Amino acid sequence: MKHSVMATGVNLGIAWGLWHLLSNYIGSVAGAGSFPLPLYLLVMLFSFLPPFRIIMAWVYDHTGSLLIGILMHASLDVFWILATPIALTGSQRVVWYIAWSVVLWGIVVAIMKVANQKKNN
Repeated sequence: MKHSVMATGVNLGIAWGLWHLLSNYIGSVAGAGSFPLPLYLLVMLFSFLPPFRIIMAWVYDHTGSLLIGILMHASLDVFWILATPIALTGSQRVVWYIAWSVVLWGIVVAIMKVANQKKNN
């Protein structure tokens, strides 16, 4: 990789969020409810996508498999369809996105700690 896994993942996460901005803007008006739509979209697109892309970049860096990356993306889509409760208000959805991002950032921290330990040994 030309850049570190962390830099690659953050850049991809931001790019992925921007890529989905218009479609999520159109599709999120009802889901946001009374929650301010710009803040809703900001949380929705940039809370969990950067850490998920960091994890994807790390997996790709260690496997070299594009298929695994595709399957990871598909698993995220399936997770959202099956695990996100339907009857949530906009503010409850924001809490859901933030909780999911905390889990993913925890995984990123664990991966980076293991990588640093391996590097130091």
